[in-house]
Amino acid sequence: MTGNKLVNAIPALQSLGILVPYSAVAMAGTANLGFTRMDEWNGRGTPVKDEAGNQVGFSLAAGKTAVLQTCLSRCILLPIVPMVLPGLVCKAVGITSFGPRLAAELALIITAYVGVMPACLAVLPPTMELDVKDLEPEFQNLGISKVFANKGL
Repeated sequence: MTGNKLVNAIPALQSLGILVPYSAVAMAGTANLGFTRMDEWNGRGTPVKDEAGNQVGFSLAAGKTAVLQTCLSRCILLPIVPMVLPGLVCKAVGITSFGPRLAAELALIITAYVGVMPACLAVLPPTMELDVKDLEPEFQNLGISKVFANKGL
């Protein structure tokens, strides 16, 4: 609502069109994910494991990487297709009346989420491979060069 008022008040923003609701969706999703996973971001971190699957500790750096990668795949990439596809298809097919357009948009949004969500989540695999040199100092002397952590969905 505030975004629409801002766009109507500033004519230069009207050319942005779909970017205004997309930005709102991306920011809301990112904030939700950030608050939900706050413990990984600045609490205890996320568990990291060696190649054998043995847990070697908790890393804040790995937690931050996990949250950022999840934000990218789920909050930035995922909303694009469901926000763009319904308008394009309805325009291409010529659906203009309210009822049929609403039904078509809902069906296309659901289809987009069902088809696009697995692809967006697969862009970054759920298990991250991290270089030990990018983690906290306590992981530097373990005698391993790579650790693995669960990014989450």
